[in-house]
Amino acid sequence: MSTQNNSAPTQVSGAPEKMLVMVTAGGFIKKIPAAVYREQHRRSEGATGTGQHEPDALKFMVTADSQDKLLLFTNKGNVFRLGLYEIPTELSLLGKGQAVSGLFHLLVG
Repeated sequence: MSTQNNSAPTQVSGAPEKMLVMVTAGGFIKKIPAAVYREQHRRSEGATGTGQHEPDALKFMVTADSQDKLLLFTNKGNVFRLGLYEIPTELSLLGKGQAVSGLFHLLVG
């Protein structure tokens, strides 16, 4: 990602990769490679959580390609378009993610 002369961040080139994007009720967002999640067997306890703290519940999770765009709607009627390449990639399920409001400075300006 590069920002030069107040231009919008440019998309990272490369082959699209399946990603999981998670947003919490507390306003945090993170993306992880879909390969991090694996098939669970019937009697398995599953993978360890989503890395969210008790009071911060997972609001939604979506699968997308790394070059897709998300539309973020605010409670004030604003709509922001955010490329998945603008969200930092986490390699662990336990990471908290980044505040969505911290990404808005990339979109406004």
